[in-house]
Amino acid sequence: RQESWKTIKHLEASLEAAEQERLRVTQHLEVALRAAEQESWKAIQHLEVSLTAAEQRAEADMRREREQTEAARQEQLQVVQNLEASLRAAERRIAASRPRSTNEEHRHAQSEQVPTACAAHPPAR
Repeated sequence: RQESWKTIKHLEASLEAAEQERLRVTQHLEVALRAAEQESWKAIQHLEVSLTAAEQRAEADMRREREQTEAARQEQLQVVQNLEASLRAAERRIAASRPRSTNEEHRHAQSEQVPTACAAHPPAR
């Protein structure tokens, strides 16, 4: 009977020690889990901040590229308009400086006159 009592006491002590170990391991796991959750949230927040910053940089880059493209287009348009104006001015200067030959003056004078009926060739009726 005393031996049974010792065995029961030993088993109770072992059970208590096992329960204490289970509690210790459970607490350790809970602490580790909370730490892992906090690290996960920190990582998620860091990624969100990084993503937001990358999106803002991309938007700024696209805006800057659009502005540069528009500025280049406006500059090219201005160059074309300046060239066209220079061409027209050069054409006018050339035309003004060219002396008219007699044939050109005659043709120019004829083009400004209203055609008259010729007596030898009356209009057909």
